[in-house]
Amino acid sequence: MPHTPPSPEQTKLRGVYSSGVAAKLILDDFAGRTNNQRLTKVDQILNRLSDANVHRWEVIALFRKLQELGHGTFIEGRKGHPSRFQWSSNSIDVGKAAQGGEVPISQVSIDVIPENGFEEMRKYDFPLRGGVDAKFELPTNLSQREADRLGAFLKSLALPDSGNVAE
Repeated sequence: MPHTPPSPEQTKLRGVYSSGVAAKLILDDFAGRTNNQRLTKVDQILNRLSDANVHRWEVIALFRKLQELGHGTFIEGRKGHPSRFQWSSNSIDVGKAAQGGEVPISQVSIDVIPENGFEEMRKYDFPLRGGVDAKFELPTNLSQREADRLGAFLKSLALPDSGNVAE
């Protein structure tokens, strides 16, 4: 199969990737994620890369460059809202393309991004009983009300105790 040269978009992303250590670390972080992000907060990146000495200004500079390239919009934090990047491209695809991967960069719909931060999800494995784990994917900022609703939902699924299930 003949080698296809990188698209202009991929070439620009590779230039950003090679522009500095911080850009490389951040883009590697995007490429290594399993869940696409629709909104990425500056503080989330700083927390994930806290051991790498990445500075806030470097994250913001990268987000501004990604905005220039058409992959989303950088939103400065105001009135208690955090500084963040709202993606219009798939963040994982952007990271992989920047690393040199021959991946098409898919677009994401930006008109349904909630402002309440549910975009950052975390997976949980809960040991239910011997040999059985329940798997959950929940927002990192799950509220008490939402947890109560989820608990009530789980209770509605339960079968009456019959003594047949091993504890």
